Amino acid sequence: MAQIILLSDLTLGRVTETARYLGPYVVASRLRKEGFSVAVLDYFTRLESLEASLGRLVSKETILLGISSTFLTPISDDNLTREKTEELHSNPFLWRSSAEELKADFDVFTRLKEKFGFKIVIGGAKALACLHENNNNPDGPYQSVDYFLLGRSESELANLAIGLSKNSEVSEYSIGRSRLVGSEGKKTGSIESFRF
Repeated sequence: MAQIILLSDLTLGRVTETARYLGPYVVASRLRKEGFSVAVLDYFTRLESLEASLGRLVSKETILLGISSTFLTPISDDNLTREKTEELHSNPFLWRSSAEELKADFDVFTRLKEKFGFKIVIGGAKALACLHENNNNPDGPYQSVDYFLLGRSESELANLAIGLSKNSEVSEYSIGRSRLVGSEGKKTGSIESFRF
């Protein structure tokens, strides 16, 4: 059982399974320094049952489920050209090829969220693409996402977790129908105000 669960995977071209993305571990380290219990679930897209695996980690004490989007791309067994790699990486549906496919996975997150009451946050390099998809497709897969995290994840997620754990105000910004967390932005309501 963990207060915060971070999901991570490297799906581009099914890279070797001995590789792990360091970002979620940096975030987890910062969160642990703040006193939170954290579990990182690597290779989550490859699990036989995502719901069963998450069910062993989630409890009423869980406040956040974070998804690291940086290296999530639709799984492809094609010979990857540079163009194909760029096309896959710009896909806003993370490890799936369409909104419909991804929605089935997010239904698992939503069921657990409704049962345990935690918040869902997407961070990483593709969070902005996910935010745009959420604003353009209100019935799409991201409707259960509470926050999109843009920039400086280790600090911003820690601040969000502290605010949520104390039931205090969270510094957030609204862009369209999406809520953002990130001190790099200005409260203008325009996505162009965010710098990276």
